[in-house]
Amino acid sequence: MPDALPSPLPRRHDMAAPMTAYRPVAGGPGDGGGWRAAPLRPLARQWSRATAPFLARAPLFPWRLGWTARRLGSGQAGALPLAHAERYFGTRLRLELDPARLRWQLMDTVTDGRRTLRLAQLFLDGGDWSAAREPLAGSVVQQEMAALMDDGRPLQDSPIYRYMLSRIDEGRPEQRNAVRLATPALVDAYFAHYRALAGRIRSEGFLARDALDRRFAASPLRSAAIERREGEVGIAIGPDGEILRLLGGRHRTALAQLLRLPRMPVRVRLVHARWLLAEMDRHALPAPQALLAGLHRLAG
Repeated sequence: MPDALPSPLPRRHDMAAPMTAYRPVAGGPGDGGGWRAAPLRPLARQWSRATAPFLARAPLFPWRLGWTARRLGSGQAGALPLAHAERYFGTRLRLELDPARLRWQLMDTVTDGRRTLRLAQLFLDGGDWSAAREPLAGSVVQQEMAALMDDGRPLQDSPIYRYMLSRIDEGRPEQRNAVRLATPALVDAYFAHYRALAGRIRSEGFLARDALDRRFAASPLRSAAIERREGEVGIAIGPDGEILRLLGGRHRTALAQLLRLPRMPVRVRLVHARWLLAEMDRHALPAPQALLAGLHRLAG
């Protein structure tokens, strides 16, 4: 079943279909919020994982990738689970990027006005992400890590540290890593955890997760089980080839940028259909080969 099967869908340069606009859902799970998934969503995730060994094989998956990209690019419905793409591409979805290139983050939980979507469970999407992204520079985590790394002022004198203490006094403590920072001791433990991480990155470099010693010790802020499940920093590729952080690695991204590291490992979780179609036109290749060629070009 080749990727170039005849299709009534137009080529990319003939498409002018408007993209469906997304907006973020407050309290989404991507950053520790309280949004509750629809009852059938865990079943859909289990289904995608269970069917990956069958639906992620060649030649079926390459055809599905191209077919879904063309449907989404022309404004029609289509879906391709991340689990299937990861099964097919494996480690080829891992890249090394300059962390300074990550200027925006894409919200994981969004709505198009009719339904709620978890973008990080998809591999292809055709929506308008403009209102569902925010700059990394102004994020709370970025401010916290900047205060931690500021050698010119004690952490306890920083506005963000005082803000976290004020939230405790108000009875509305901040939550990080699924832990309520309800006492000053927990706030200090939170910063101590990431001070130690910054020290390891300085001495060892920014290692890929599979290169780390997986015998993580538990801490008041992160259980050993959570540390073991942590993946690479996730990224999404936008319609014009822009790179956005998506789900995972907020603190590691902030530290890599503050330490001015030249490269860091990332994992491609989501690709916009219009970017993939443009790469198929650019390279005159079927969808899988065009995608890998495009990622290589973006990584530089």
